[in-house]
Amino acid sequence: MNTHHNTFNNEFPEHFLPNFAILFALIMIAVLCSIGLLIYYIIHVIKNLKFSENQRLIWILILVFAGSIGSIVYYFIEIIPLKKNTSEDQVLSK
Repeated sequence: MNTHHNTFNNEFPEHFLPNFAILFALIMIAVLCSIGLLIYYIIHVIKNLKFSENQRLIWILILVFAGSIGSIVYYFIEIIPLKKNTSEDQVLSK
């Protein structure tokens, strides 16, 4: 009978590092894109003339504390209607 049980090998898995480096690079790209979008949306809120000071503050707090969900909500509520109005104005002015 074999009474010797396999235990964990204390050697570091060499194949782990290249895969970890790729995953880490992808995560860093996603983080940088997220921060870039956050900055873009905050600038958009500040420059939007239809907002009062309270609305600006509320949108900035939503963007900062709600993260990507806040960015998605802002995009669908504020940016898409703005694009539709802008394209309609361009068609009507021609």
